[in-house]
Amino acid sequence: MSNPLRRFLNASEGVATTEFVLTIPVLLALASLIFVAGDLFSLERKLTQAARTLTDLASQQSDLTPSGPYPAPQILNAASLVIAPYDASALNMKIAELQNTDPGVSKYIWCAATPGEAEACKTLVGTNAAAALGPKNGYWLTAEVSYTYQPLAMLFPWASVTFSRSQQFLPRSGASIKCCASS
Repeated sequence: MSNPLRRFLNASEGVATTEFVLTIPVLLALASLIFVAGDLFSLERKLTQAARTLTDLASQQSDLTPSGPYPAPQILNAASLVIAPYDASALNMKIAELQNTDPGVSKYIWCAATPGEAEACKTLVGTNAAAALGPKNGYWLTAEVSYTYQPLAMLFPWASVTFSRSQQFLPRSGASIKCCASS
C-alpha cells in the first residue's frame, strides 16, 4: 500500500465529526416526532374536553332558541374556546337531540352546528349503545367534535389528519330541550 493511502486509512482526526454529521438528521427527525406526538396528545385531550363541554352546557339548558338565555350559537362558541391555543377555525361541531322511540332506535329532533356543518347534522344519530341511555320516548343529547390538524404545516402543508370525538348526555333541566332547528 502506498504511503498516502495508508495515512488516510489510519487517520482518526475526523471520526467524531463524521459520526455527528451522520447522526444529526436522525436526531432531528426523532425530536420532531416527539414534538408532534406531544402536540397530538394535547389536541386529543382538548377535543374530548370540547365535546364534553358542548354536551354539558347544552344539557343544563331548557331553551337553546335565539330568544332563550343561552342560544345554541353561544354554546357552540363557548365549547370552541376549550381548544385554545389551537386554531378554532379548523374545529367543526354538531350537537343534536334525539329521542328513543324503540329499543335501539333513535329519532332525530333537532341539531345545531358550526357553519358548514348544518347539513351533516341529520347524520348524527348516535349508536345503539348511546340510544340505551334513556327510557323509551326519553330524550338525549349527542355531540360530535372534529378537528383537521396539520402537523408540521410549514414543512408538509399537504399532510393533514382529522380527529373526532363524540359525547352523549341526558337533558338535566327537563325531559327535552327546545332549540333552533327542528326536523
